[in-house]
Parts: sequence; C-alpha cells; structure tokens
Amino acid sequence: MRKLIHLVILFTSGYSASAQSDTLENFYIYNDQIPIDRVEREHIPLNGNEVDMIPFRVDSLFGFVENNASRKWLIKPTFEQVFAVYKEGAIVKKEYGYGLVNSKNEMVIPSFYENLIKENNIYHGLIAGVIDTAMPEMYNSYIYNQYFSKTGEFLFEENAHDQRSFIGDDTLAWFRFGTTYHIWSISGKLMRSFRYNEKMRFAGIADNLLIYFEPVGDSFMYYAFNIKEELVFKLPSEWGWLQGVYKLSNDLYGLIGQDADYFFSDGKGNLKPYGVYSGYVGFFNSDLEYFKQNHFIVKNGELEMLGMINRNGETLFEFKYKYIGELQDGLRFIRDKDEETLFIDQTGAKVIDALDKWYIAGSYKYLLQVLQQPIGFYDGLCLGVDFVKLSEKKSGDLIGKHSYEMHPDSTFFYYFDQTGKRQIELNSNMKFAGNFSEGLAPVVNAEGALGFINKKGEWAIKPEYELATAGSYPLPYLVVPQFIGGYAYIKSFKGYIDKDGKPMFSGKRLEDHYDFSH
Repeated sequence: MRKLIHLVILFTSGYSASAQSDTLENFYIYNDQIPIDRVEREHIPLNGNEVDMIPFRVDSLFGFVENNASRKWLIKPTFEQVFAVYKEGAIVKKEYGYGLVNSKNEMVIPSFYENLIKENNIYHGLIAGVIDTAMPEMYNSYIYNQYFSKTGEFLFEENAHDQRSFIGDDTLAWFRFGTTYHIWSISGKLMRSFRYNEKMRFAGIADNLLIYFEPVGDSFMYYAFNIKEELVFKLPSEWGWLQGVYKLSNDLYGLIGQDADYFFSDGKGNLKPYGVYSGYVGFFNSDLEYFKQNHFIVKNGELEMLGMINRNGETLFEFKYKYIGELQDGLRFIRDKDEETLFIDQTGAKVIDALDKWYIAGSYKYLLQVLQQPIGFYDGLCLGVDFVKLSEKKSGDLIGKHSYEMHPDSTFFYYFDQTGKRQIELNSNMKFAGNFSEGLAPVVNAEGALGFINKKGEWAIKPEYELATAGSYPLPYLVVPQFIGGYAYIKSFKGYIDKDGKPMFSGKRLEDHYDFSH
C-alpha cells in the first residue's frame, strides 16, 4: 500500500515565469464540480439482503452489529460517520478521513480520504487541495486520486486538475494534470498519455470510446476512437464542448450538453426536433450515463409536447403528452394535452382510465417534487391525494380570472390498487405519506412524528421519528425512508430501524436539520 505523497509535477516543457496567465487559468485550476465533499451530505442506504454488518450508533459514534436477530457487536463504536455499507465492508470516517473497514475491524483502505466512493466495483479515494510547490500560489493545488480493489489491493494513482472517473459500466477513465491527459483502465493499467491539442481537443469518454472534437469553421467535427486509436465514427455538429457523444444506432446520435441538456442528431449532424432541456444554468450536472438507456422520454420543441423514442429513433409514444412517467411496477403514469391522467402499460394501452380529480388538480406535482420517485405502484399500491373542497385563488395578474386549488384543511392521502380501487384512506390530519416498500409506508402524523403503516392502514411502527433534509442550497430535498432488505435509514436519527421498529442506535438524538451532514 502506497502512502499519500505530495508530489511535485514537472512537465517536460517546464514552467517558467513567462508562462501566460490565461494558460494557467485554463489548465492549472482544478474543477470544483468534482464531488469531493459528497460524503459530508448524504448517507447511502444499505440493502439488508446484501450485507453482513449493520451500523449501530451509540451517541455520536458508530460501530457495527451482526445482520441477524442476535445483533452481536462486530465492531464497537469508534467511527465518526458511516457513508455506505457493502458486502465487503463499510465506508467510514475516522480521524483524518474516510476509509473501508471490513467485518473483522481491519481497515483494508486507510481512512485519510476526503471522499471514498465505490465505482464500478472498485474504490476511488480523493483528496483536494494537494500542493504543487513548483507553481504560483493561485495555481498550485490539484486533486489526488487513488484506486483500490474491493479487497484493498492498490491499483493506481493520479493527480488531476480535471477528470471523469469510471462512469457506470465504463472501464476507462481520464485525468488531466495541466496540459497532459492520462487514460487508465479499471484494472490499473495506463492505456494512453497525450498532451492538449488546440486543433484536436479531447472531450471525454463515452461507451469506452475516446471523444475528440475539431473546430471546422463555425461548427465542429467529433471523432470517436477506441483505445487502439482506431476511428469508430465521426459526427459533424454545431455544438462545441459537448461532454459526450454516443452512437445510438446507424443514423441516430446522442449528444450530452451542459446543465443536464441532451440532444439528438442524425449522422450528418442535423439536430432532431426533440431532446431534454433542463432550462437551468449552473444548477445541474449532466448525467454521463443518460444515453445508455434503451428508450428516451423527450420533448418536441416545436410541438411543446412529450413523447418517447427508442435507440433507433423510432417513435414509441407520439408527442402528445404533457407528462410521461418512468415505468414503475409495469405501468407508466401519463398526463395528456387535455389534462387527462391515467396509467398505461409498456405498449401504451390504457390500464387505469381517467383517474380521480386529485391528479387533475395538480397534486401529482407534490408526489414528484416531494417524494422524488416515479408516480406509480409500489408493493401493488399507488399513493394519491384527494380533497373535500376547493379554494378559489386569483390567477396571476389577470383581473377577474380565477382558478382553484385544493383546500389545505380538507386534503387527505389514500392508496389504490391497479384496478383503481381505493384500499387505504388516511385521516386528513396526516401531514405526509410516502410510497410502500416491503409492506410498510412512511406517514407523518398531526404532531409531525414519523412512523410506518401497514397495508391495512394501521400503525406498524409507531410515530416517534421525523423526516430530515439533505442536499444544499438551492436544492435541498426530503430524505424519505424506505425499507430495503428489512432496514430503513432514518436520517434525522442517523441510524437504521428494522421492520419491527427496533432502532439500530441508542443515546441522544443527533441534531441534523441545519448542517445537511451525513
């Protein structure tokens, strides 16, 4: 195991005082969008069917117990945080940073990383702000990366100002330090090394292909090479600095833009009239795995309607919907141009026709925005919101124009099955309800306490917890617990409960409202 070393990197061209400051600004300031501090904000819930040990918190420290009824101690509480638990061990924080501990209390990856993430079945440790003393103060810090196997075997290390690690199932990753790029394989082999080229610029890796682009007049030509430097395809485009270019079929290409924007074009670079556009600048990062789907829910900019296409560009659903949900338990929730809401199956056939008025009133937005899960059936039941009466409200600045919204004192939650029949109705004083998982659903009562109900609508775990928030400004979100393999993570208490309601924590409750930590 190599120890962390603050390396001084000198390129063959050297650095001189006469170097242009714009060159330094372009190449020697590290990308602050790389998720260095992600572990300080969000715990990754474990799957009880896949792990051998369960975190157990005592006051402010965490240990681990056996994943069985005995709950015997495997590791007494010594860790400051637990970020994630896997079959081979848990990512924990102790003293200087994050590392990986196994069930024998062996630190198979030492705990000194600012972030330790599992990527494509290997572990990636990062430290930001490592100093390069050969550079001026404004440009002397970079990101230090080390990679390990699941058993802690060291694979390779890299220093970088920018990088994209092993995304999804890609087995190649790239790193740039100054003007030099390195391409590494997931097995720890350096595959390519090259310098920045003003004419043929490196864009990134997509489907294990190296993507370059070349300015050609007012447009660009993109080239995709395999690791053997063989040209796989080329594509003209009016867009520069794309984050990825994917060949989806013989005449359909996917283009990843900035800020969660995704475009489609034919092989001649002609843009399709549909795509996905976030409408925000600087708020969202693009998902570099987006074009690995088999179908795409996209918006036609000319029609202002949603439809769905496959990887061949064939239309699966016509562009006539205001909303198309993701497939959930075999069904898809949609909202058409006439505001009709219904569920359809994978072929587009109606399964549940013209749903209750709560959807039309717009409460489906609550389910999407608050729960951040597809509207649909979970454990055979779908969550709905109904109301007894409406409230009148003015519509914008239009004098004399009115619309209606649900009256806040008359709304209530309910659950219905795939025939459309209501199975559970909750009292109107319940403040919150979530989707079912493993036979239980989270519900918040009138006093603001969180518990879980069963499919009879009865309290299976009495309300004595609470919801908490994660993320950061301007996009915080509720962490709604769900059971995965017999355990649910209660963020406000920084610990798990089992399906009997037994807590995997003791001692004082940890305040968790304002710092968004863990």
